[in-house]
Amino acid sequence: MDPEHRLTLNIEAIAYHEGIPGHHLQISLAQELPDLPEFRKHAGYTAFVEGWALYSERLGKEVGRYQDPYSEYGRLENEMWRAIRSSSTPASTTSTGPAIKWSSSSIATPPWTSRMSKAKWTATSRGPASARLQTRPA
Repeated sequence: MDPEHRLTLNIEAIAYHEGIPGHHLQISLAQELPDLPEFRKHAGYTAFVEGWALYSERLGKEVGRYQDPYSEYGRLENEMWRAIRSSSTPASTTSTGPAIKWSSSSIATPPWTSRMSKAKWTATSRGPASARLQTRPA
């Protein structure tokens, strides 16, 4: 990672995704519900968890919470990054070069982010990326 050259345009969208009303709120609420079975309080169901977080990003737009068009562009940039990651990873499990080059030329995210993302999704599973596609609003 290169924090000195990190883009700031998507920070607000990431805050909604990860914080409130995103993952943090969703997990906190689940852990506080007394009648919820223990496995539901602590297990992460990717489609539900990511769907909640993506809705949280979108909710920020719907209620007018993004501070300016730059922040809204950051949310759209995140959506493009997810779409590129989801579409390029399955097709390029053997060679990362073309996927990274394509990603870097299509969005503002720096190449090192594309390399990290490519390595992560190739080494682990495509479940989270697929879940995001399944939970995308129509």
